[in-house]
Amino acid sequence: MEQYGFIRRDTGSSVYKAASRYLLEARKHDWKKLPANTSSFHLMFGERNKLPFGRLGHDPGRKNLVNYYRGSDILCRKTALVKVFKEYCSLVKYSYPKWLPQSFRILPKNIKQTSIRNSSTTLMKEKPDDRDELLATNVSLTQEEGSSDGIKISDDVHTLLEYVDQQEKAFVIQRYIRNPLLLQGKRKFDISHLTNHCLQKDMSENFGRFEDGNEMFFEEFN
Repeated sequence: MEQYGFIRRDTGSSVYKAASRYLLEARKHDWKKLPANTSSFHLMFGERNKLPFGRLGHDPGRKNLVNYYRGSDILCRKTALVKVFKEYCSLVKYSYPKWLPQSFRILPKNIKQTSIRNSSTTLMKEKPDDRDELLATNVSLTQEEGSSDGIKISDDVHTLLEYVDQQEKAFVIQRYIRNPLLLQGKRKFDISHLTNHCLQKDMSENFGRFEDGNEMFFEEFN
């Protein structure tokens, strides 16, 4: 019987550490741990942005399995998702989708990059974003919104841009939804947002008041 080999490239993950320990202890007759740079393996645990997808599929007769789909970061990162949606609409000549709040992908200016080898610091080359589009749209948005009530992070685009420029990663500046789709009882909802679910379970007095476990199956929701 063939013994399967796995690699754990992300040593800082407690999840991958636990999975590795399970394979080595409970399934030790089936699995063995291989060096991180081994090219011949059955399973690789790793962080999605560092997985060497180019090395996969070159071992004849063996399927290399990894714990992420290639390109999954586009679905998980808001900045990447907004970029893809807007590029697609532009490509097929769609108008701005009604289901996507007016969104702008903004990258900080003057991002500093430090070299690990010699600790030197350089400025990264600026990449294109939606900054000009946001500034051009700002006047019409201000006139349309007026002095509305409710939640407002900021009504000053320049304040938001100043904040982003002090950071080291990209942000999405998005128009707040003034008329959201609500459940009965004027309740907001989300789909597969596990972080919100865990916070509500531990901190909300209304958890489970309307639905068991604050969860509604699709038939009832529909």
